Order: sequence, then structure tokens, then C-alpha cells
Amino acid sequence: MSKVREAIEEMIEESYLAGLSEDEIRRDFSRFIETCRAVIRAHVHDRAVASGLVESLAREQAAMLVADRTRAARGSTAADAASGGGVESAEEFAEQAARRKRLVLRTIGEFDPRLVQLIEERRFGASAAPAESSPRPRVERRHFWDRHRLLLLRLGYAATVLLIIVLIYLYHAQRP
Repeated sequence: MSKVREAIEEMIEESYLAGLSEDEIRRDFSRFIETCRAVIRAHVHDRAVASGLVESLAREQAAMLVADRTRAARGSTAADAASGGGVESAEEFAEQAARRKRLVLRTIGEFDPRLVQLIEERRFGASAAPAESSPRPRVERRHFWDRHRLLLLRLGYAATVLLIIVLIYLYHAQRP
């Protein structure tokens, strides 16, 4: 079941990347690596493990750069793109990027599957959340309540002071 799920996720990632240009694929892969690094730095407290995972990320990023340079050296230029060869090359590049992303997630998942979930939430969480379930209205209501709470506290303080003054007056008025 896990291998099937892994293959499906890789196909989804590959189909997403296939719709992007090569520069956009590079930027997306760099953002992915930076997201992984940020999650590792924030949630892995064992320095040896964290440095091993970050080193693995650096290796994958370097491998992607080497593959990109190799493709560029083979002649995958604008002339190839005009003749139709660039499309196949872009598809291969998208496939390779998707494979590398899944490999990185698999490596991180071997250490702690929770980190993979955190990475996925950082990658897709902000854009995937529907507008009505976002916490923004709750924050606005809290701000609204804070303002009124301060006003109510002031009114309560004034009423308490006024009550004390009235009680002192009544005490002195009853004394002969």
C-alpha cells in the first residue's frame, strides 16, 4: 500500500511540475529544499541527525544542479525547444525533480514521519486552506473584544470608585 501511495504522490508531483517551465521547476525545487531545511532546523533537536538530513538535502540539490548542467551541455537549448526536443527534455526534468523530491521525503520519513507531514503542511497548508476556515476572523474578533474589554474595565473601575464614594458619603451622613 505504501509503495502504491508513493507512486501516486510522485505522479501527482510530476504532473504538477510538467505544467511549469524549467526555470519554475528549478525555483520550486529550491523552495522545496528550503522548506525541508526550515522544518528540520525547527523540529530536529539532535545535531548529528539534523546535520545528516541537511547534508542529504544538499546532496540532492547538488545532484539536481549537475543533472541540469549536463542537460544544458548536451544541447537542450532554445533551438532544441523549437524543434520539439525541448518538450521531452522538460518532461524528463519534471520527472527527475519529482523523483528527487519523493526521495528526499522518503529519506526524511525514515527518520521521523511527522517531519514529512510538517513539510507537506508548510508546502500546501497556506494555499490549501479554505477562506472560511482561516483563523483571520477569529483574530479580528479577539481584537474587537480586547478593545471593548478595556472599555468595560475602565467603566467597572469608575463604577467601583463611585460606589466607594457613595458608601463613604452614606456612612458619614448616618453618623450623628
